[in-house]
Amino acid sequence: MSFSKEDLEEFKSEAVEILEIAEKSLFKIEDRVDFRNSFDAVFRALHNLKGASGMMELLSLQNHVHELETIFMQFKEANGIPKEYIDFFLRGIDGARTLLSGGEINFDYNIPKEVAACEVIPLVEAIVLQSNSPSALDEFVSEGCEIIE
Repeated sequence: MSFSKEDLEEFKSEAVEILEIAEKSLFKIEDRVDFRNSFDAVFRALHNLKGASGMMELLSLQNHVHELETIFMQFKEANGIPKEYIDFFLRGIDGARTLLSGGEINFDYNIPKEVAACEVIPLVEAIVLQSNSPSALDEFVSEGCEIIE
């Protein structure tokens, strides 16, 4: 299917807005603001961009966003996302912007070992967050990762 230049420009404009929503929502997650709504906003943004980019035949963008969405879904039942993952998803959004503007990326979808070792932390965060401040939670996560390593 062939799209006009105007169709492609309209898609890119909307895609930029979608990426901005995802980015702002990731910052809210990082700041521990309304996790469930922020999580849902990021998921919708990734899911919609994946579908729309496929429809527009931008397959490298579709594949990239699909990978991000798959990794993001690991946190569906969590009450938070570790900072290392937030940074990963923010880099992924930057990569999507590059692809959207016609550039190429070499994105590593593998989570570093020190992050992977801490995957249990989102499950524990719900318990700790209920009775502690965010700074206490950050200290707990940091110490927990050191112990696990």
